[in-house]
Amino acid sequence: GAFPGWYFENYVTPEYAQAFGGFPMFPDNEGYLTWHAPLVGGEGKVQTVSIEDDFGEMVHGMFLNPLKWKNKTIQCVSDAFTYEDMVKTFTEGRFLI
Repeated sequence: GAFPGWYFENYVTPEYAQAFGGFPMFPDNEGYLTWHAPLVGGEGKVQTVSIEDDFGEMVHGMFLNPLKWKNKTIQCVSDAFTYEDMVKTFTEGRFLI
């Protein structure tokens, strides 16, 4: 089966960011934008997948050669980031929201 990484879109959806965490879209009481997200283990990298841009293509590729992927677990990941890298990239304005 195809198992997606964390949906990247969750980080840029205002409703999700307000409830769970992600890119700061709402200033706190002091006017600061603060990154919130759950802790991750291992190397500290979050494996993300863009559902809109990448996941469908990955699954499509599996359907093109189903015997190769039969009874296998496939982790579908666009990229892996540390939270520090995500904050830096967001701060520099390199994420298109």
